[in-house]
Amino acid sequence: MEHNDNTPEDFTKGEKQPGDRPYAAAILLKTFSIATDTIHKRRIANTLSIGIIGTDAAGGEMQTAIHRKTGDALPLGWHHQIANYPILNYQICVEQKLLSLGSMFLLSADASARLGTLINKVTIDGMTMLGFFNQPFKSVSNQKYKVQFYGYIHPQLNLVTYDATLPGGFFRSDPYTVLSRDVQRFVYQHHLGVVVKFFGFYAEYYNTWTTAEFRNGKTHGTGG
Repeated sequence: MEHNDNTPEDFTKGEKQPGDRPYAAAILLKTFSIATDTIHKRRIANTLSIGIIGTDAAGGEMQTAIHRKTGDALPLGWHHQIANYPILNYQICVEQKLLSLGSMFLLSADASARLGTLINKVTIDGMTMLGFFNQPFKSVSNQKYKVQFYGYIHPQLNLVTYDATLPGGFFRSDPYTVLSRDVQRFVYQHHLGVVVKFFGFYAEYYNTWTTAEFRNGKTHGTGG
């Protein structure tokens, strides 16, 4: 299960904010499979996502409840959010190992493509991992460490042809959206993070920096 919320930079304004990102919430249920070629050190992952973008994703209710609990300013513009629209998205990703040093260092590259009603894009990226971890290109039977700890750097270049969180869903009329012609086709991101895995549990802290996603938009960072 995945839940994503997007708001303009100043979410304390109740009016529309032309030139900034529209309010958009999406909730997704994902299923995936990963096939590992241990000989050629390659992984192929397929992911299918279904869900909805819009009011039924309850982004406004969730953000408002969290901000009330934490004493932060309340978001006031969710009534301008992108309207309900079904999500059906497919992604394929091919990852290739380039270099590794035991269980302490890994350098890999991958390419992926997403197609569907939420986002259409092609991505090329790389991954550098440093720490203490099971090598992802080995078979499951050879994954011997129950506790793993590592940091990673993940640069990423995206070619975006469609993103429903900006212009809205196909054939829908929304209170406010970014025009399709203003969506940036090339978007760069880099991700930094620290991961701890122990006995089936997983914890991560990350920070992401993204270039402008639409004309006159701003670079921005997120974390979690």
